[in-house]
Amino acid sequence: MTIEVILLLFSIALLAGFIDTLAGGGGLLTLPALLLTGMSPVQAIATNKLQAVIGTATATTMMFRKRKVTFSHVWPLMLMAFIGSAFGALLVLSINSDWLEPAVPFILVVIGVYFLISPKAKDRQEINGKQDTHGYRLYQFVVVPIVGMYDGFFGPGTGAFFTASGTSVAKMPFLQATAIAKTLNFSTNFSALILFVIAGKMIWMAGFVMMFGQFLGAWLGSHMLFTLPVKLIRLLAASMCFLMVIKLVWF
Repeated sequence: MTIEVILLLFSIALLAGFIDTLAGGGGLLTLPALLLTGMSPVQAIATNKLQAVIGTATATTMMFRKRKVTFSHVWPLMLMAFIGSAFGALLVLSINSDWLEPAVPFILVVIGVYFLISPKAKDRQEINGKQDTHGYRLYQFVVVPIVGMYDGFFGPGTGAFFTASGTSVAKMPFLQATAIAKTLNFSTNFSALILFVIAGKMIWMAGFVMMFGQFLGAWLGSHMLFTLPVKLIRLLAASMCFLMVIKLVWF
């Protein structure tokens, strides 16, 4: 790769890491950038997981350090997400995932609208410990593995799906659901990454360049997540959903 391409990938990954940590949707930037380098779609998806796992790992570490989530609380969720993503990655390595494309834009529109109109009274409330409710168990044992499988299999909008299901199914406050979504997205990315590496689909040079950008962007985003107004983060999350719809439908 030329120095121009390296700088471009680094810059895009930095911006994507920042956006992903706040609202999700960073793949809108990174995946097209990887495809522009000339690699195949499967190689681009695999390499995207390599750089994305660093961004989500950085955001997850910051969530733990800031005590916005605790490992004892989220490790069962992360395990379910990991298992689901592994199944999804195995599927994408054996069959074509193109049939999912028509459904994703519709789902993202629904999630974007939900972010804009859902109740906001508990946005600043934090959840300490696991909620012993039917909704939380449904979220943990059904929704999280399904979203995890989707991420390993296809991917666009995974962070938004985790956040929306956390607020709607598990009844979490928006910021808490957003923080937990970072840990789950790390788990799904790491799970799929392992299988893509084993399958030999990785373009390491591009992945390593983007890893550094993702790390810096995610670090900046993690510091701002709990300082920006909740309304602004909701608006950004909804906007990224709608932008993903535009990309999937028209490009």
